[in-house]
Amino acid sequence: MNNLIPLTGMGNCAIAILHPQTFDETARAVEALKKGKVILLNLADLATDQAQRYLDFAAGSTCALSGHHHAIGSGVFLFAPPTVEITTKV
Repeated sequence: MNNLIPLTGMGNCAIAILHPQTFDETARAVEALKKGKVILLNLADLATDQAQRYLDFAAGSTCALSGHHHAIGSGVFLFAPPTVEITTKV
């Protein structure tokens, strides 16, 4: 593919898509966020109180890191480190 144009200035961005079943899995997701990964948490299959606990922890941790979060759909949330901007417009 000789017709590709390199996008200079764009760093590597990794996105982790997770369906946490335990609080420890959510804590590991926050650790990945601290290392600069974007996290997509799917909490849709969890009981409401459990999903709320995981969401509160992830959202609070994201705010403490000066990161960003956004609800994507029913029970699906995107968390980004401060180096990644989340926008709903292009």
